[in-house]
Order: sequence, then structure tokens, then C-alpha cells
Amino acid sequence: MRNFVLTSGALAALIGLGFAAQMPAPAHADNPAPRTQRLLERGPYGSGYAKIDFVDPTRPTMANGEYAGAPTRSLKTHVWYPTKDASQLDLANAVPGNAKDGFPLIVYGHGLGSQATDVAHVASHLASYGYVVASVQFPLSNGDSPGGPTANDVAQQPADLIFVSQAIVSAPIQGYYAFAKTIDKTRLGLMGYSLGGVTAALASQYPTVNAVATLAPAACGLYLPGGPGLAVNKPLLVVSGETDAVTPLAINGDPLFSHADAGPKYNVHIANGSHGGFIATASQFESPLYPLDAAICRAIPAGAAGPTGAFCQVCSTLPSATQLAAARQQEIQKAAVLSFFDGYLRDERRDQQFLKNGLEQENPELTVTYEGPANQ
Repeated sequence: MRNFVLTSGALAALIGLGFAAQMPAPAHADNPAPRTQRLLERGPYGSGYAKIDFVDPTRPTMANGEYAGAPTRSLKTHVWYPTKDASQLDLANAVPGNAKDGFPLIVYGHGLGSQATDVAHVASHLASYGYVVASVQFPLSNGDSPGGPTANDVAQQPADLIFVSQAIVSAPIQGYYAFAKTIDKTRLGLMGYSLGGVTAALASQYPTVNAVATLAPAACGLYLPGGPGLAVNKPLLVVSGETDAVTPLAINGDPLFSHADAGPKYNVHIANGSHGGFIATASQFESPLYPLDAAICRAIPAGAAGPTGAFCQVCSTLPSATQLAAARQQEIQKAAVLSFFDGYLRDERRDQQFLKNGLEQENPELTVTYEGPANQ
């Protein structure tokens, strides 16, 4: 592993933020219908893994509690990429696969108090379908942040995602990592969870971004009275749990969807879905005695959600019963995200139609709202 110090260049200034085919009949959740099931199978590639420590010297890291700050931004990045050998699973230094037009790049942002590796289950799956996925560890919102995780640095995080999207295809990286040469620079997707979800939405304003997928996005602060607002202007996927106690969808995912431009955009509600069910380690927190989000809320440090936390009802109400099993929620997550990026980074019309019609019909926990051009 090496450190790479690269200049981000003139990144745009960021807005501030305080913190009709007949479809198969629906199938039972334990027995997904054929299209969903195929999306959940591993793809034609194996998956390789790398970790790169990027440093952006052009922007500082703010002070945080006892942490004095730094003149640069350290962005530890975990990468999953397609490999030739389909039997490989997250193998370091694996020989990358190849594609005539290269592989699309997806850059991911984690949630508050979370880790870049919390997307491993989805990233590895996407890699097997020919995507390079780079998951960025933000300097001050990850679980091991100096001074404790905070949402107060979120205004800098969109530029972190864009910086990594540029750095990973730079000459120094291509010279050291063979997989970097396989990336198609013209196809960039962003994906984010919770605080990383709103980070990805904010970064959608950059012209290099082609599509954005958000999972339980913490978007409430954008739409408070006097808030800056945001209209995502790229194809957008919003996936939220209906019983999410951390980022209630009515004031987070729903307004992000409704304020977005004319589309194509998809709003996916998961019945009895949780906030924590999207992360790779969710099953470790599950219990038959209490809802998953109760454990997630206990893990959020006091004040970490920033000044908008109380207004945005973070953990103000917990579900009264256990929530959808994390393993099932992650199946939905994989199917929705894969079909979305295939639809809008590869222009696969079959996947666009599946999102509009088949995803909800095949998975009875879901309600899907689509808005956009009639021919898409």
C-alpha cells in the first residue's frame, strides 16, 4: 500500500450544510421471482480488492474536539474491481478483468460513525458485474475519526468523492494499479448511505457525474425552513426503510426525491425496513428482542448528528417491533442498485423497465414510485 498525494484541481464550490410487458406474479420474500434472483447471483467476473491512501493537499481538515485539524485531507479508499477469474472473491492484487469499453466507476460515501468497508457486500457484488467501486473513508465522519465522528464536516465531503473519482484514474495510480487502467472515465456513478447519501446527492451537481444512488439519505437538513435545498439533476435512486428511526423517510428520502429534477428518478420504500439494515455488519446488531434501529441509535454519540439532529427527528421515535431482517434488506439493496446502475451507466433499457415495474411486483415488501420521461 502506498500514499498518493494528488492535486484535485479547480473543484467547484460546494453549498454549505450544517451536518409494459406482463411481469411475473409476486413471489414470497423467501423465494424471489426470476429477475430478482438473477440479479442476486454473482456476475461473470470475480472481485479483486485494493486499499489506497489518497491525500488531497488543496483542502484542509477542520478541527474537531481535541483534534487540531490538518492542512490536507486524508482519504483512505477501499476499492473492489472485476477480475478475470470468476472464482476470486475480494482477492488482493488479483489480475483485473477487461472490457472493450472499460468498466464504469462507482464512488461510495459511508454514513456517520460508519466505515468505508460497510459497503463491502454491495461493492463486491457490483465488481462481479463489471464495476469498479471505490469507497471513501471521510476524515471526520467515520467511526474512528479523531475527536469523534461528526456531521459538521459534511460540506467538504462531496468534493472528497469527486477528488477520489479523479485521482483513481490519474497517471500515478494507473502506473501502480493495473485495475485503474480498466476504468471508463466517462461513466461515473455515485452511491451513498445516510450522511454519505446526502453527500452523494450534493456531489451530483458536478458535471462528471452520470447517476446517483442513495440509501437512507440524511437529507433533512437541506429542506428545513431556510435550508439550502437541492434539486438532483441526474438519474436518481432513493431507497429507504419505512420504519427508519435515524433518517425518517418522510423528511429525508421523500423530499430528496420530490425536489429532484424531472427524472428519471425512483423512490423505493421498504416495508418495515430499517436504517441499519443497509450496512454489511447489520446482522451483528440484530436481535429478536428489539428493532435493529434501537441498536443503531444507541451507537450514535451524543451531538454527533450536528445542530440539525433534533429538528430532523434523529432517533426520536423507535419502531415498536423488530424490523425486516438485514439479510433480506440487503438483497433488495443489491437488486435495486445493480439494476439502477446497469440502467443508467450502461443504458440497459431492460433494467430501467425492471425498476419501474418488476422490482415492486417481484418483491412484496416494496413500493416503487417512478417519475421521468415516458419512454424510459
